[in-house]
Amino acid sequence: MAKRLTACVREDDTVARMGGDEFTVILAGATCSNGVALVARKMIDALAMPFPAPQQPIRISASIGIAFYPRDASSPVALLEAADKAMYKAKKSGSNRMSFSETADDTGRAGQA
Repeated sequence: MAKRLTACVREDDTVARMGGDEFTVILAGATCSNGVALVARKMIDALAMPFPAPQQPIRISASIGIAFYPRDASSPVALLEAADKAMYKAKKSGSNRMSFSETADDTGRAGQA
């Protein structure tokens, strides 16, 4: 999974495994929702391709939560929380989905995404 995700981003971006099947991707300097959505779609498509396995290919789906710094959160912890909430919203929508953050941290800018 890490190799497929890394192939979807630029050299200056970061892909980190947080544990289990959870990854965090940092797109350095990303400010355009449309551009980020294109990268997220590329990741979803890359992960949807079957993984070879001895018995039969393994298929997975991805749910991606997207949050922008500093628009959605002003600290690293709050940014991860905003992205996590967006990811759970994507999961509720079905397989292979992405969702943008709808809440800001305690700055009162809720709804901007």
